[in-house]
Amino acid sequence: MFNKYLFNEKTFNFRAFVNPVVEVESQGAASTDDIYIVYQLGYWRYAIDLLWNGVGRLNMDDDKKGCGMRFPNCNIPNDAKIINAYLEFTSGASGDKSPVYSRITGELTDDAAPFSDLDNYQARRGTVVGGATDDNITKAFFLWEITSPWVADEIYRSPVYLGSGIAPIIQEIVDLPTWVSGNAIALFWDDHDGRTLDDATTRWGYSWDYDPAKAVKLVVQYQEYPTIILPKPRFIIEVRDTSGNLLAILRDISEPILEQAVNTPDILSITIPTTSYGREYITRINELWVRDTILGTVISKTKLLRTEDTH
Repeated sequence: MFNKYLFNEKTFNFRAFVNPVVEVESQGAASTDDIYIVYQLGYWRYAIDLLWNGVGRLNMDDDKKGCGMRFPNCNIPNDAKIINAYLEFTSGASGDKSPVYSRITGELTDDAAPFSDLDNYQARRGTVVGGATDDNITKAFFLWEITSPWVADEIYRSPVYLGSGIAPIIQEIVDLPTWVSGNAIALFWDDHDGRTLDDATTRWGYSWDYDPAKAVKLVVQYQEYPTIILPKPRFIIEVRDTSGNLLAILRDISEPILEQAVNTPDILSITIPTTSYGREYITRINELWVRDTILGTVISKTKLLRTEDTH
């Protein structure tokens, strides 16, 4: 019986553990964890301690509303796959005029700082609100067209689509190489580009200052990537001299073929590429030992019978 084994072939058997979906939520913990921005009478203005944060347009002298929201202690691993994510608002006032055009964007940083003033917000949000650059916001964003009425003190969520909505924004942030679980995420919800055209068309959510328990929440569902366990090769071939000293190890062997061969008597035939490491040690003097790496035992010892050229 004649069997051949190619050292440049590999067979991997692996187990993948499907990790459970984990849901985490974060909510502001201080007055500086949210900020309200509005374009009034030709100037951008801000408020840190306003009762509500919102988007939309009141009139031509009070529009392009928006807000920044910081979520501390986001316990999301760096290697997480974001399944779903959404913002949860408790409405601070009733509003039924629609549509309200808004955009949700993220700050592209591994640990968002608290908000402080207008200059701070503009530098982070970008050119649409008078900032110098858009390098500090995520490439991912979500356009949220709000057409349903909001009733005061009711809860409303940004749309949730599997792997879409604001999930790509969160994914981009936690994919930063320096992201660490427990850091803070900042998001912007605004109509700073003025797409809402009708007067008195707004939506409002509670701010932290008005009621910390009703401040906006960030809810994220994530799954850690599967853990793949690649077992060490079941069999290796050792080349040893007549005293048993190890000269080389031939590892890259097709597992199923070799397993069949070592359990078969007669001739063990191995095809070796001319570039294989250790090939020069295979002589009529030295021995080939086949070792079961799981049991740690040598299950076969043999010497070279002959060499054949193959093409």
